[in-house]
Amino acid sequence: GNGTVIKCNTLIDDSHVCEACDIGPFARLRPGTSLANKAKIGNFVETKKAILGEGSKVNHLSFIGDTQMGAGVNVG
Repeated sequence: GNGTVIKCNTLIDDSHVCEACDIGPFARLRPGTSLANKAKIGNFVETKKAILGEGSKVNHLSFIGDTQMGAGVNVG
């Protein structure tokens, strides 16, 4: 999406990314991941079949799989 920043060494595979997201560095979005507007995926985060609501963030060192998060969730 417009305004999204994808930082170095990030892999995105069969995922949907909306506007103004911040991804990486060293992140991996595996198939089935969907990021709403202003979502953040930080360093060394891996997702699989994860749906993150608007403004939700997973800051670092996490695996998020087979889940759906609402808006404004902070995993840290």
